Amino acid sequence: MHLILSEAPGMSLQALRNHQLQDAVFGPIIKEMVASKQTIPKFALKNGILLRETEDNDPTIPYVICIPKKLAQ
Repeated sequence: MHLILSEAPGMSLQALRNHQLQDAVFGPIIKEMVASKQTIPKFALKNGILLRETEDNDPTIPYVICIPKKLAQ
C-alpha cells in the first residue's frame, strides 16, 4: 500500500480511509464489515483500507485498493 501511496505523496493512509468511509459505495461495505466482524465476498480490510479481490488470474496480485470515485476523477 505504501508503494501505491507514493504515487500520491499528499495522501496518507488515514486520508484514504476517510475518503473510503465517505464514499457512497465503499462506506457501507466497510461499516458492515466492521459491525459484523465478518468479510463480505470479494472484499477485505487491511489496516482499515478496503481491498477488492482482483479478477485477474495473476496470483501475485490477489487484491487491489478500492479507490473512491472522488479520488479517481
